[in-house]
Amino acid sequence: MLGDSIELPPTQSLLEVNSLSSGGGGVRPRIFHTANTILTQMSVQGLDGAARVSTRSAPKSRPKEPPMHYVLVATHGAEICPTSNAKTRELLLQIGPQIPKIAEKVGIKILAGPYVNREHSTVAIVEASSGEDLDRFLVESRLPQWNSVRVLPSLPLEEGVKEITAQSAIF
Repeated sequence: MLGDSIELPPTQSLLEVNSLSSGGGGVRPRIFHTANTILTQMSVQGLDGAARVSTRSAPKSRPKEPPMHYVLVATHGAEICPTSNAKTRELLLQIGPQIPKIAEKVGIKILAGPYVNREHSTVAIVEASSGEDLDRFLVESRLPQWNSVRVLPSLPLEEGVKEITAQSAIF
């Protein structure tokens, strides 16, 4: 319930709790998701070093936002290009045909591409409901394993013009 606290043993510091939640790294607060409760680490209380964890109810689901367009620009060097590197070629020949199925599986819609060229780059325009969906697509497509991938959140021109007209010019 909102404002309730859970005492942790004095022997378990906030850093240890944080390390357990993150696999051993970092000191920033972590949010723990459980059935209908979110546990958020707050601070170390008292001289005994006992950590406190506050609880609050799970937030109501947010209204669904319209999907966002992303331009993906993936680049690689000549030494890892599938035209010259046998391992990358094998990976591309294995994964390439699966890209549409991977996109569908993770909720990504491919609007254009992927297009390849002789500049050692690939370009695609995709639509995703969330950055997490896009990240899952990139990981499962294995594109970042042999490319540097730039992700450019983008708007259709009409939406961009609406945003521009709603803002004041700064110069």
